[in-house]
Amino acid sequence: MGEQRNLTEENVTDLIEHLKKMKEANPDLEYAFFKQTEQKHCKDCNQLWPPHANFCGFCGKEL
Repeated sequence: MGEQRNLTEENVTDLIEHLKKMKEANPDLEYAFFKQTEQKHCKDCNQLWPPHANFCGFCGKEL
């Protein structure tokens, strides 16, 4: 999983621009950020995943 950070008004604009540049460089990959409340939590390995994830990428258990 990529980098996680708390967003503020100051850094959200910079992050959006950075994500746009990354998507232009490699359009086959998904670049997005989610509100903390929208993430799914794997209880077995304590990792957070985007809301559309069905399985944990570390342990493979269903979310």
